[in-house]
Amino acid sequence: MTRIPNDRRNGMKIDWSRPNAIRRLVKFAAAGAMLGVLLLGFNLPLASPAPTFSLNVINTSSKLSTLGDGTRIILMFHNGLDWASGADVREANGNSVTITEVDVSATLSGSPLFTLTVPASTSSTFSLLSNPQTVSRTTTSAGYYEGAGLWQTTVLPGETTAIWYTGWTVGCGEGTGTHLWTFTVHFHVLGSSTSQTLTETAKFKVTQSFPNCVEGSVSDNSNGVAISGASVSLVDLTTSTTTQVMTTSSNGFYFSTASLTVGHSYQVAVTALPAPYTSATEWNGNSQPFTWTGSTVDVMFAAS
Repeated sequence: MTRIPNDRRNGMKIDWSRPNAIRRLVKFAAAGAMLGVLLLGFNLPLASPAPTFSLNVINTSSKLSTLGDGTRIILMFHNGLDWASGADVREANGNSVTITEVDVSATLSGSPLFTLTVPASTSSTFSLLSNPQTVSRTTTSAGYYEGAGLWQTTVLPGETTAIWYTGWTVGCGEGTGTHLWTFTVHFHVLGSSTSQTLTETAKFKVTQSFPNCVEGSVSDNSNGVAISGASVSLVDLTTSTTTQVMTTSSNGFYFSTASLTVGHSYQVAVTALPAPYTSATEWNGNSQPFTWTGSTVDVMFAAS
């Protein structure tokens, strides 16, 4: 039998004619491969466990370019806790989460725009579909603009729900640039006094500005949605003349100020409403009549 010459691999002398040497080499290679797999496994990123609580912000529009364009920003809260054993009343479950406050800080192209603290401060009632009892749940309609509100302060185990919403509508006399809104939600687990927070952001861009004007909307009193088809007039009380009349759209109404006189007294009035509405009341707290100074005036009406 022809003897196979010895070989050297990585400093090891191997006699290829000896079966035991071959077996040792195969075992060594297999062990090395297994070690490589283990080391590779240690270097791979491990899957992170799902967070117990999380906050997601839904922004319905990222670019606003015309007068009346708007975005709705919705805060979605996830409660990743499991149901506590023996809980037969949903709101009494110790793993439910109670939202206590939302803080909002907004900038426009890096410059401070506004800050807002919205506590859950007023109460309303609702009935649970799975339980005949009526449960009190904290709600509020406070917010930076007229469409803000919809408090949902109890988040049940395993539930993802909208806890609050707000938004922005392009109005007269506002600057252009990138809005960055930061939301901080304060909450605690039911039965615990330890307060926790989650923070998330929303971003959108306003691409065009518009001159100062008299603007507003006529909205449904029950849901805050702007009504189309209402007739609105702008009256110069100083001269007792109606200067402009327009019909509202889903974006509200906007009166040009080119014909307005600084120092004159004006009043906005709703003169006609589409069915089934029969009356409209100003609700945003502006004092009417107002004296035109050249700055934007907002007048909001609620129709019922």
